[in-house]
Amino acid sequence: VFDELERQFDVSIESPIAYDTEGFSGYFLKKAKIETNLEAICGALGLTYESQGQTIIISSMDATP
Repeated sequence: VFDELERQFDVSIESPIAYDTEGFSGYFLKKAKIETNLEAICGALGLTYESQGQTIIISSMDATP
């Protein structure tokens, strides 16, 4: 899922750990903003994201800083 977002939106998605997104059965909207898609995907998987320019950092909702 994240590989496809990187490709379609020309961003780099990074994560401190590998998340299993194979169980994700949703879809994303190609004409929507990347934030809309990230909110849907991350919300469904219990993740959060932070945008830093062209880089998106993915983390667990229960991760402590």
